[in-house]
Amino acid sequence: MISKAHAQGAIASVVFMIYMGAVAYGFDLIWLLAVAAFGAMLVFSLFSGYVWRTGKPQLILSYLAVRSVARRYAYGYGISDLDVILIYRGQMREIFEEGGLEGQAQIVDFDSTTVGDRDVWICLLRGAVMILSERAGGAKLDFVAQVSEEIECRKPTNKEGGTDRSLVVMGAGISRGRKIILQSRYPGAMYVFEKQLSGLIHEHRHAQAKLETLRKNELGAN
Repeated sequence: MISKAHAQGAIASVVFMIYMGAVAYGFDLIWLLAVAAFGAMLVFSLFSGYVWRTGKPQLILSYLAVRSVARRYAYGYGISDLDVILIYRGQMREIFEEGGLEGQAQIVDFDSTTVGDRDVWICLLRGAVMILSERAGGAKLDFVAQVSEEIECRKPTNKEGGTDRSLVVMGAGISRGRKIILQSRYPGAMYVFEKQLSGLIHEHRHAQAKLETLRKNELGAN
């Protein structure tokens, strides 16, 4: 959003300088070039500030809406920890095994006109990974995987496709057996997603190991 605001301000300032340059040349008023240089800075500030002020409320409301829907879906699927860690835009593509009839059946989606990669909201909660897409009737849950020892997050192989910045997420729980590939034009968000999800998986495995140790100690004591 900051880049968009700066780009609009730069375009407006360049157009202003060209216009003032044409006026200065037409009327043979060289001193107008100095006015154009000073005015360009003012135009840049005005236009970039206007774009920022008009776009910021819409952006905030979009993220708040995604946060609310993701938490509601997570609660409906029995996710215990609903704390939101990260939300960002990206693309999702489901990976199916070659010749799998199950994959051919799942790929049919009458609510979607997009084949292959589709724009989604990637939401990382402390208890699950939620992937949402925007539809005419509202948001749709495309993928949910509870954080557990079954979930996997890694780089894609050459056979799976994708890029160096893509991530493959293996489903768990109700999404067991599903495999998706995520990518985004925000590499920083992808890096944070990978590190945070890996950390959550490690915490879950450590907690499960502690519970198993306590269970064995109780059985030994009895």
